Amino acid sequence: MNKEELLKIYSAYLPYGLQISTDDEGEDWVETVIGVNNEALETSVGNYWDFTVKPILYDLSYLTKEIEHEGEKFVPSERLMNYASNFGVHRGVFEHMLSSILDGNTLVTELPYYLIIKLLEWHLNVFQLQEDQFINKATLTK
Repeated sequence: MNKEELLKIYSAYLPYGLQISTDDEGEDWVETVIGVNNEALETSVGNYWDFTVKPILYDLSYLTKEIEHEGEKFVPSERLMNYASNFGVHRGVFEHMLSSILDGNTLVTELPYYLIIKLLEWHLNVFQLQEDQFINKATLTK
């Protein structure tokens, strides 16, 4: 994936506190990105990193598994169903969309915008980056 594509992806997560895993002098660090430009990602501690760092996201399979966001644990698909029903989406239609996404037949970006925003906020791998292009937040050890 080229720098321009990564820039677009990382920018989508910026309002929601995108974290990256960095390697500085042999130690791994987790930093929050606060800005991007064509050359680097700026973090909250004043560092600038090129696009070789990896974002920390939940794998898309965690749509149906418990995640933790801002100290609260929940299953994203259950929350999304509540949001979708508020907008008049029938449960069966939503379950079909979710199944199609998890089977790889539908892109997440084909969901309604208000649902994509929630997935970005919860740091799910909306853009379906390959496993070697992100750090799975669920398996991250501190």
